[in-house]
Amino acid sequence: HMKYGVKEWLYYYKVGASHDPQERLNQANTWGDFESVWESEMVDDCATLEKEVHQALSKYRVKGEWFQSDKTFIINKILELIDAREEQAVAEQKVS
Repeated sequence: HMKYGVKEWLYYYKVGASHDPQERLNQANTWGDFESVWESEMVDDCATLEKEVHQALSKYRVKGEWFQSDKTFIINKILELIDAREEQAVAEQKVS
């Protein structure tokens, strides 16, 4: 018989893009107590990437930009999409 603490996937995560993550976090803290659990590096066309991430996570969507899933799963999904973009950019450079 194994005993579990609070499972991480019980938490809600807001997944979104921002040009100023710290400022966005300050705004979010007016709604409640939030912390940034992960920030990606700068990416080109973050609005499109944000849509791709939201689509990839759609079955975990609670509402809007809020998702209920495992934090590591969400982060890995974002990294996969960033990697796929970089591979596509390299492939396009080879063609030209």
